[in-house]
Amino acid sequence: LIPSVILKMKSDYKEMDFTLGEQKYAYLYVKDFAESISKVIAHQGSSGIYNLSSNKAISLKELLLKIKASVNPKFKLNFGNKPYRPNQSMHIEGDSTKFNETFGKVETSNFEEKLHLVINSYQI
Repeated sequence: LIPSVILKMKSDYKEMDFTLGEQKYAYLYVKDFAESISKVIAHQGSSGIYNLSSNKAISLKELLLKIKASVNPKFKLNFGNKPYRPNQSMHIEGDSTKFNETFGKVETSNFEEKLHLVINSYQI
């Protein structure tokens, strides 16, 4: 979603339709994820199911508004023009406590800083 929204905002598109944007997701920056996986690979003797999450959910609407403010403030976000999918996941956020206790604390990046890095990586 993030790349497609950024690219549309940087193109000739003037608007996009969305749900109400009430979904909340805990985004994890790719380098934080990679560093966490390195910890798993280096650690011996542990197996099981572990949550890995930023532990800070943000609503889809808030995320899209942040992207809009940075990329194209005149872009129109039509919230509520699309229905939620059947069985829409409305909140995805893990508890990384077990992961942190087993493999070491995951230091997550500053969301705002990394979002701007992602936005700036999409040059048209």
